[in-house]
Amino acid sequence: MAKIEKLNKLKKLLDVISEYIVSSDTTFKQDDFKIVEQLIFNAKKEILIFKKKNEYKKLRKILGKSKQGSIFINSYGIHHRDFDEMSYSIGGHPTSTILPILLAFSIEHKKDYFLQALKLEIVLGKLFNPELYNTKYHPTTIIGVLGATAISAKILKLSHEQTNNALGIAFSFFGGIKGNFGSDAKSLQVANATKNGLLAALFSQEGFDSNINLLEQTKTLEVFIGKNYINTKKIKDLLNKHIPLKNEFLLKKYDVCGSFHNIIELALQDRQKYTKMISNIKEIILHIHPERLKNKNILLPNNSTEKKFSPKYLYAYTFLGGNTKKITSTEDIPKYVLHFMNKILIFPNNKIGKWKYKTITKTY
Repeated sequence: MAKIEKLNKLKKLLDVISEYIVSSDTTFKQDDFKIVEQLIFNAKKEILIFKKKNEYKKLRKILGKSKQGSIFINSYGIHHRDFDEMSYSIGGHPTSTILPILLAFSIEHKKDYFLQALKLEIVLGKLFNPELYNTKYHPTTIIGVLGATAISAKILKLSHEQTNNALGIAFSFFGGIKGNFGSDAKSLQVANATKNGLLAALFSQEGFDSNINLLEQTKTLEVFIGKNYINTKKIKDLLNKHIPLKNEFLLKKYDVCGSFHNIIELALQDRQKYTKMISNIKEIILHIHPERLKNKNILLPNNSTEKKFSPKYLYAYTFLGGNTKKITSTEDIPKYVLHFMNKILIFPNNKIGKWKYKTITKTY
């Protein structure tokens, strides 16, 4: 009996998710809707910027004008500059995996739908992390495909069992990797997760099935999420209560990885402190929590996308008075910035907060 009970844990978890998504959530407050309006406004702005770029034409040529193609392109567009919000709970970018589904069905006004999918992704982040964040997989593509599947199931009015099955199918679409950070593939894998969320729901609607029992027996999900992902009581409690969104997101001022956003702020502060003695600086030790560095510490960026993931470059460029609006431009890194980068040492420090940074500056 204990073995059977154990094998039913994943099914129970999916039951809780499906029960939540097919129902209505009455815990949302007015402030939540205001925050969602801001997220949607920012995301649509990014889509408009992307539509003026050559990559948009290339993707449209490849994908055509199908609903799935539009979802992929809009998701890519929201994330293409890495200017979309970052959820601290997820360690990723939920709007890029939710809004494109609503846009495809012309129901972006359904902010309650958006909020339900957003809340689900945040709760899954609280459930799966830090184990998921510490793997080689990109949390936006793991949690995001489940969020995209859930909101698609709601829009398509799938039954409880169909939604369970759709989520089971979505497990086969896990896969974006951190190894592709600093390249276009990062946005491609986010877009693929979003599109696959809709496909999982459509497949389930048409009767294609998944094998949830075997998924659990083979411990497939532990590769992505870790051993402690199944906690039915915790997820149920979180979904049943109001989760404040006020401090959930980093709303970016710079188009860089959220892990290094505050490094720019730190460099601006340090510049004010050392502005009259920059030439006397011998060494700067930059303390960063190891979680911020894993798979994201590009020592010498070769293009604008890699610059977003190089704490040395971001600090040096900003500290030396570079224009932060052009921090990830396609221009070559100036020689004086490269020279200063050699003075910076990255020190992984797990004793400081996960989102805090500090510098120790040595002068001649």
